[in-house]
Formats: sequence, structure tokens, C-alpha cells
Amino acid sequence: MKKIVKSILLATGAVMAMASCSDWTDTEIQNPTDLTANIRSEAYYAQLRNYKKSDHPVAFGWFGGWAGRDASLEKSLSGLPDSVDFVSLWGNFKNLTPAQKEDLEYVQKVKGTKVLICWQVHDIGDQLTPDAPDGWTEQNPDKNWRHEFWGWGETSEEKLAATEKYAKAILDTISKYNYDGFDIDAEYGLPQIGFTPEEELWRNEGCMDKFIETLATELGPHSGTAKMLVVDGKPEDIPTKYADYFDYFILQAYDSDYHLARPSNTQARFDRQLNHWKEVLTPEQLARKIIITCNYENGNNITNHSYIMAEGIENQHLYDGLLPEEFMTWKKDSKRWLARVSAAFALFNPEFDGQTYRKGGMGTYHMEYEYKAAGTINTYPNLRMAIQLMNPTNK
Repeated sequence: MKKIVKSILLATGAVMAMASCSDWTDTEIQNPTDLTANIRSEAYYAQLRNYKKSDHPVAFGWFGGWAGRDASLEKSLSGLPDSVDFVSLWGNFKNLTPAQKEDLEYVQKVKGTKVLICWQVHDIGDQLTPDAPDGWTEQNPDKNWRHEFWGWGETSEEKLAATEKYAKAILDTISKYNYDGFDIDAEYGLPQIGFTPEEELWRNEGCMDKFIETLATELGPHSGTAKMLVVDGKPEDIPTKYADYFDYFILQAYDSDYHLARPSNTQARFDRQLNHWKEVLTPEQLARKIIITCNYENGNNITNHSYIMAEGIENQHLYDGLLPEEFMTWKKDSKRWLARVSAAFALFNPEFDGQTYRKGGMGTYHMEYEYKAAGTINTYPNLRMAIQLMNPTNK
């Protein structure tokens, strides 16, 4: 625990030393009302795009309810902080409206933000199987339309061919709408709300291999393209031979949904991944792939102090002056430093064998819930603060 706190203090020292710095991002508007026209210089955006190409801890989020670009930008990618590196769309990724197309093109070309599509991957055809023709189900009571459409049969050859067809359909969707990659939500074996998956792609030998290998022909580091391939949820379920096929492993570190979280909880998330990937990735290589995320679907995590940074009267002045009180505060009665989860994750870096390693970044689930959450003033205050903490001269 002391080692983890020490690694956090190293990060805070860098932040406090650079807190007075200013750069091109100082002009970023924190409470936009109408950003439907470019109001910044091309030099600003050129530097922004170059920043996103640099080696730095990234800012990420899953964006739900995407509606496109309008005056308020609450449901628009254009309303996100400029320095957000990439986004995974949670729904609304097909049959785009003109407003969505404009929004997508703007953030990609002007801001350099990458936009991925994402969904839970359990069974053949998830999210891409069209509705059955009228009357088909009644005429074929003993058949499964999803299986029929993709060619999923009884033999291994049929299953692998169907899996390849499905993966290629994902690639075609990415190409059709000009998205920047795919985020595999890997939740094999986890209970789901409202449905029970058969886990066809996980339980049938060779299918997940075929799925990943097909996607990797056009996505991820193995492809040689600029398109991204990431996995979230349970990266430890991915075979280790595919370590270099993925840009990032995104961890749903939602401990604060259930109790006050601590650095030891977050470190345990990294340790679990290291135990799985240690034969193919060094601790440093793994850390650079790790993005830690918190859950904003639970609205309490936006404004609550639900993360214990340090305890004991001896730590009373440990974080003095680092952050405004709404982000981190000393609780006299409990003798604890408490923080919003986003700030804690921004400061956290994993350690192994006495060495601290820089993480890949941090992110939020349902990031759009923070746009104008109760108890906040500026748009996306937590995400902006997290970006500043991870990259002290940027906002």
C-alpha cells in the first residue's frame, strides 16, 4: 500500500510542479453553448492533432445516446473536451443521420479524435443480424434465423466460416461509416441483465481465434493500419498469443459502485492482468496498454468522494493544494483523503517489484452523463481534470 501511495505522490509532484504552465489548450472552452462553427485557429487544431499522435496517457470514454452535432452538443462528440483521444460508441452506430455524419467527420478531421464502435461479443451475429423476413419464423419453427443468416452449422468448419463472415461484417461496417476501429466488450461468463447469451464464440473451439485474427487483418497494431483494436471487460480471457494484436486493454474498475475503493483495489486489477499476460508482456509493456475506467451510469461516481487516497493523521497534509476540494478533500472525522474516482484513476499508476509504470490512460463509462451533471459547473469537469492530471500541460 505504501508503495502505491508513493507512486501516486510522484505523479502529484509532477502535476504541482507544472500546474502553472500554459499551452495551446488553455483556449479550450469549458462550458460550450454553441460550437457548431470553428472558433479556434487552425494552428490550435494542428497542435491538438499532433498531441494526440504523441506518446501520452490517453483520455477515453464510452459514449451513449449519440445523436450528432447540434447547438447544445450534449449528445454530440463535438462537445467532448478537445483532448479526449478516442471514444467507443455505445449504441447508435448504424444508419447515421446527417447530424451524426457531420459530427463524426468534424471530431476526426479537425480534432483528431478516434471513434470506435463497441458492443458485447457473445454469440454469432451480435448487433449485426438483420430482422428475419416476414413470416420466416412461423414457416421455420425448428430453425434459428441468426444461425441461418450467418451459416452457423453443426460442424467446426461451418462455425469457423460463420465467425469469419461475422468479423468481416464488422470490418465492412467500420469501413462503410469510416469509424476508427472496434472495441470488443469481452464479458464471457458474466451474468447479463435482460438476456442470457449462449457464448457461442467463446465456447466453440477456434471461433474466438478466428474472430480476432480476421479483425486484425484491418485493425490494431498487427494490421499495420491506423485503425484500432481494443478489448474491454475481461482482457484476461483473450489468448496471450494475441497480445500484440490489441492497442489497449480497458479495465472496468467499478469497485466504487459497491464500496469505498482504494489504490489496492486498482492495483489488484493490474495484477490480475499481469498474471495472465506475464509470459508475453513485461510489466511496463502491459501497463502502457492498460486503461482504467470508472462507471458514470451510476451517477454517484460523478460527484461523490468514493475513493480513499490515504488514511491516518500522518497523511493529513499529503495532498494539500493539489486539487480543488470538490475533487479531493481531507475528512477530519475519518482521517482520510477522499477523492472522486476519476481523479484517483488519473493519478494512479501500477507498480510491480518496487517499480512504478505509467499506465495507458483512464476513461469513463457513459461519459456523456457528465456533460451537465448536477453538482458540476463546467461541462465534463472530471474528465478535464483527469486529462490535466495525466498530462499536466493539457486540458
